[in-house]
Amino acid sequence: MSSQKTSSNGFFQFCRQKQRDNPSWSALSPPDLVELCSPLWCGLSVFGSSGRPLVQLVDRARQEGLELENMKSDIKSRVDRALMIHQLEDETFYLFHTNVFCLTAEGGVVPAELSVARAVSNPENLARGL
Repeated sequence: MSSQKTSSNGFFQFCRQKQRDNPSWSALSPPDLVELCSPLWCGLSVFGSSGRPLVQLVDRARQEGLELENMKSDIKSRVDRALMIHQLEDETFYLFHTNVFCLTAEGGVVPAELSVARAVSNPENLARGL
């Protein structure tokens, strides 16, 4: 079972399916994939299954893709910076996990569970994988 969260956004699921259907798209980043799939999706219907205009869904998927790429970039730069000054073993990392109970009519999120773990790097933990 994958530990990666699957998007509940129908448009992004459509994008991922198109990526699986087209092997040449396998290396595309989420924002690039959204750009390619947007015209295909917009040609399907004027409104999505949620009753919202597809433009809103496309913009939301694009924003989610950009946020994901920014998060990955931030993590990579933090690790690279610690490696460069030979202090990766001294870094402290925080891992967050949430489960969503429901979404409100206003678009808010009601969390079901929140977890935070503090991972302090040291040679002993790194040797064991954490």
